[in-house]
Amino acid sequence: MDPGAIPTHVSTKILSLIALALGLFAFRDLVLLKPGAGLSNELQGWLLTPSDTSPSVILALAGWFLYRRRAALFGLPRRGGPALLSAALLAGGLLVLSWATYASAPDLLIPALMLLVLGVGCVTWGTASFRPLALPVGFLIFAMPIPPPLLNVVVFRLQIWTADLSGRLFRSDEAVAGMKAFLKREKPPWAEES
Repeated sequence: MDPGAIPTHVSTKILSLIALALGLFAFRDLVLLKPGAGLSNELQGWLLTPSDTSPSVILALAGWFLYRRRAALFGLPRRGGPALLSAALLAGGLLVLSWATYASAPDLLIPALMLLVLGVGCVTWGTASFRPLALPVGFLIFAMPIPPPLLNVVVFRLQIWTADLSGRLFRSDEAVAGMKAFLKREKPPWAEES
C-alpha cells in the first residue's frame, strides 16, 4: 500500500459526504428554511399551518425510515444493478429535477428525489436495494400535494355523504326527541336512570 494513499473506507466516507452535500444543495427548496423567516416561525408553519401536505415532516419521517433500514441496506453486497435500469432511474431523476428547477415547480422535487434515491441504490447495491428503499421512497408520495381536480371530486363526494347522513339522522324519531329534550334541558327518552 502506498504510504500517501487514502484508505478506501475513508475515501468512501468522503465520497458519501460529498454526495450528501450535493443532494442537500439540489433539494435545498425542500430542506432549508425560507430566507428571512425565523426558526420558530418556520417550525410553526411546518407543523401547525393547515395545508395539503407538510413536506418537511414527511421528509424527516422518510429519512427516519431510511435510517431504520440502514443495516439491511448496508448489509447488501456492493454490486451494481442493471446498467440500463440504473441509467434510466438516474437520468429520469435528473430530468425531473432540472425541469422542477427550470419551471420553479417545487412539487416536482419529490418525484425527482424518489427516482434519484432508487437510482443511487440500484447503482450501488443493485436491484436488491429496492426492498429496503421501498418504504422510505414510497412514503415520499405523501409529501406531494393532491391535484386540485381530484381534491374537488373527493371533497364534493364527502360533502354529499355528510349531508345525506345528517338528513337521515335528523329525520329519525330519536334525534327529534333528543333535540326536544336538549332544548327543554331534560333527559332524552332513551337515557335510563340507573
